[in-house]
Amino acid sequence: MKTRFDRLAGLLGLAGALLFWAGAGRLSGQEPPLKEATASGSRIVADHIVQNGEMVSARGRVRVYYRDLILMADHVELNTTTKDAMAEGRASLNLPKEVISAEVMTVNLDTALGQLTDAFGLSPPSLIFSSERLDRLSEDVYKLGKSRFTTCSQAVPRWNFTCAKASLKKNDYVEMWGATFSIKKIPVFYFPYIKYPLAQDRVSGFLFPQIGYSGVKGFSLSLSYYWAIARNQDATFTADYYGAKGMGGGIEYRYLFGSPDKQGAGGLFGGEARVYYFQFRTLEDGTTPEPAYLVRWNHNQVLPGGFILTAAVNYQSSFNFLREFDNSYKRALVFNQSSQVYLSRTWGGLTFSARASNIETSFQSIDNSIVSRSLPQISLSLARTKILGKLGFSMSAAYNNWQYGWKSQFDTGTSLGNQTFMANPVLSLPWTALPWLTMNASLAGSMNYSLSSKDPVTNAIVDVPYLAANWSFELSAIGPTFYKIYNFGKPKVQGEAQPRLKHIIEPYTLYHYEPAWADPARIVYMRAYRQAHELTYGLTNRFFYKTTGAASEVLTVGVSQSYYLTPYESVANQYLLFDWLPAGVSLRFSEINSYVRFFPGTKINLDYANSYNTYKSAFSLNRLSVNYGLPSDDLFVRLSWYMSRYVWYDSSSFWDRHQVGAGVGLKLPSLNLDALGEIDYNIQENRLLYLAGTIIYHYQCVDLRLEGRMFYYRDVPEFQVRFSFDLSGIGKSGDFWDK
Repeated sequence: MKTRFDRLAGLLGLAGALLFWAGAGRLSGQEPPLKEATASGSRIVADHIVQNGEMVSARGRVRVYYRDLILMADHVELNTTTKDAMAEGRASLNLPKEVISAEVMTVNLDTALGQLTDAFGLSPPSLIFSSERLDRLSEDVYKLGKSRFTTCSQAVPRWNFTCAKASLKKNDYVEMWGATFSIKKIPVFYFPYIKYPLAQDRVSGFLFPQIGYSGVKGFSLSLSYYWAIARNQDATFTADYYGAKGMGGGIEYRYLFGSPDKQGAGGLFGGEARVYYFQFRTLEDGTTPEPAYLVRWNHNQVLPGGFILTAAVNYQSSFNFLREFDNSYKRALVFNQSSQVYLSRTWGGLTFSARASNIETSFQSIDNSIVSRSLPQISLSLARTKILGKLGFSMSAAYNNWQYGWKSQFDTGTSLGNQTFMANPVLSLPWTALPWLTMNASLAGSMNYSLSSKDPVTNAIVDVPYLAANWSFELSAIGPTFYKIYNFGKPKVQGEAQPRLKHIIEPYTLYHYEPAWADPARIVYMRAYRQAHELTYGLTNRFFYKTTGAASEVLTVGVSQSYYLTPYESVANQYLLFDWLPAGVSLRFSEINSYVRFFPGTKINLDYANSYNTYKSAFSLNRLSVNYGLPSDDLFVRLSWYMSRYVWYDSSSFWDRHQVGAGVGLKLPSLNLDALGEIDYNIQENRLLYLAGTIIYHYQCVDLRLEGRMFYYRDVPEFQVRFSFDLSGIGKSGDFWDK
């Protein structure tokens, strides 16, 4: 390819050529006037014009006007019958939405189709290209030989593609074969084939690769292909290579069918499905680890009759694989998987739902999992309906065929299981006669009919039905409510309302009584049946701020605690199993729970909660999150703190957690830089868990991205570095789980 591409800079070069031809006759008064001729609808202007039959030869500052086309060159040969023209020497073809220049071009004035040699042009919206040969096959389609493409207008483009051949469809895409991507003049990637989108809509094609290196996984390469199947469907194919571990591949498929206008007839459904498979390489000892795979599926569908179907599958063959390969710190530390299908329908205040589910939570330290299954669970609920004055009635009923236990118990057939029918009718009576006091009383019944029960003598589970029943009473009150309004400051603009702060104090109490179940030892259920007799009380402070428009709640502070009227029969009674209390001492009070939520504006928010154990004089829970700004802002800061202790048993730390985390995002436009950072630290174990940093350099037409991550929580600590770049119109390949 000649250096003409480097000498012309985008539209400036083309515009300069146009200005030269348009103003050449006026810039020099010494040059002879242009001659003009008309032939078969075309007007020809040039220094010299010679017509011989149907052929017209024009030289020197030639311009040929035909309909909405202008052909300019140093020399033009035109057949006035066929409208075929040959132009050479600074030739330029000007169309209403397009300008192409070339050293030599053969074009038909009627069709504007033809062949150009050493061509240079601009394709909307901003693609600049040059080619040794260009065939204009139609108004929108070009076939090109050895070519170069960029969207940068510099004399030496920040990035460009060079290729052996290409096909260009205006306002749609460029297909390139044997393409090399270069930054400045440095080759970076080679693509046997790539499709670069020009349209705003989705276009099929390869995404840019992402390369990296890890001390554990070795050299890594991620490559994805995006397939825009239709307006309502697309798929992304991903291939990953890790030099020290093996290869993997996955597919993500998204779909949406039907019309929202036909929801009642089952006319709308959509979702996404993701499947990934990884094949490990053979180890040095000659063994090959078992392949790993994961499946993700989310589906929503409106069925005939107004029923809604929802399905969700989240399954992986190995939690260890997710922990070692998922580069999202938060996802990698979630050890659960589930498969669930829901069916629901609402008729006024009546709701029907059916669910089949399998939920598994893994405990890495003991290499076991808790499994909970419902095959199926069917429920029917009636919303509160007035039956006499303000007296209301509500009802819920359910059938559940369930299994529960450790995975090892499922493997040996010793897990718990039962089929139960439950009904819970509720009578409720609200009282709102006073504006500053709201009260509600409710009487509820609980009936549980099981197809299996425990033998009262042997305690073994037998196929003997058993009916258990109980009742409960609850009385709640919010108030008396007090408030005070504070006027302060002056309106910023005359006529505006004076800024106000409203402070509302809401005390509340809740009395709950549920007697002991008759013979609860016979009930086979995954959760224990307990009686309760307690009083919960608390105080909530709300602060509302208003200048104009509606008031917004900017601060909420709350505190609560429970008092057990029969402590040995309460939830806290379980703690006495550790026998750390003196004889005769009972746990009458629960922990003190408090929280603070602060939302003064769009930039900052704070959420804090804690639980304080008065018996052990220690906090059992502290949770704090602070956010300033949004990830899209010039400055974004995230802070988090989580501390959870099982304070009742000093020698046990199995459930304890104590860690802090922080994240920051900073944009520096003056330096064309974006910086991102994240850190997570385990205070309990005094060790760093995760450290990550990203630098993005905006180099005009291209964004260069460098990421570094340190995974300390993995079995073998791993440092990873990755490099990628972003171009307008083309996404980058990434982790399969990042979708």
